[in-house]
Amino acid sequence: MRIAEYGSQLFDKLSKDLTKSYGKRFSRSNLLYMRKLYNSSPKRETLSHKLTWSHYSC
Repeated sequence: MRIAEYGSQLFDKLSKDLTKSYGKRFSRSNLLYMRKLYNSSPKRETLSHKLTWSHYSC
């Protein structure tokens, strides 16, 4: 799925805002990867069982 021009500007703005608040993990490309991951996974389950590092607790 391609992002329309307004979507591109939205991701740029969101990236700047999140980076300012939370650090450099929220680059435009990382946000696009996060979106892709969200859209590719079923809504009824978490991905924790698919991620190797998910057993670590905060």
